[in-house]
Amino acid sequence: MGDIGNFVFSEQRKHRRARESYDVELLREIIA
Repeated sequence: MGDIGNFVFSEQRKHRRARESYDVELLREIIA
């Protein structure tokens, strides 16, 4: 259970970080 929970948590963090960088790129496009 713990290993699966850690795996899911790390995956969610990776996706969140990717989405944040994507949002920043989107903002740069809008501002530029």
